[in-house]
Amino acid sequence: RALADEIAELCACRYALEAKLLTLLRQFDEEEHWSRLGFSSCAHWMNFHCSIGLTTARQKLRVAHALKNLPKISATFAEGRLSYSKVRAMTRIADASNEDYLMMIAKHGSAWHVETLVSKYRRVKRAEAAEETDDLHALRSMDYFQRKRSRLKTMPLIACPPGKSRTLKTVLTFSLKRRTWRADLTLPP
Repeated sequence: RALADEIAELCACRYALEAKLLTLLRQFDEEEHWSRLGFSSCAHWMNFHCSIGLTTARQKLRVAHALKNLPKISATFAEGRLSYSKVRAMTRIADASNEDYLMMIAKHGSAWHVETLVSKYRRVKRAEAAEETDDLHALRSMDYFQRKRSRLKTMPLIACPPGKSRTLKTVLTFSLKRRTWRADLTLPP
């Protein structure tokens, strides 16, 4: 039991030191000290002077900069109560709106739980973005015709893909609100 406690205590010290290191690295990067020393980036300086691989250096800098806007995660990490693995995962998706939720997951779960949650969250966000992109591509592929009603008026006819009329109506309504003229947008459901 004493050995387990000693290991846990050393890990907490290590996490606090890692938090301090990341704070200093962020400051070093923001002030561009690496540039005055002749390096093309902070990651390259870390690679040369700290013997950290470029990928790992870039990851540490990403985390360091993210922590600046995450006061709760940053403070808990500095106290040695969060591992770097959990912090690295949380900073991939954390913002002011979900910081408390992620802290709760990190407090009660393992690093694996946090990494799994973050991975699934990112997968859902990518799927939502892809669906949004698909909708935009579908709108781009619409056919647009103009039929002259008179010398003064033009009536556009738009062939819309099945199931996309509501999206089209939203897009057109938004764009028409930014103009001075109005149009009747009665589209089929």
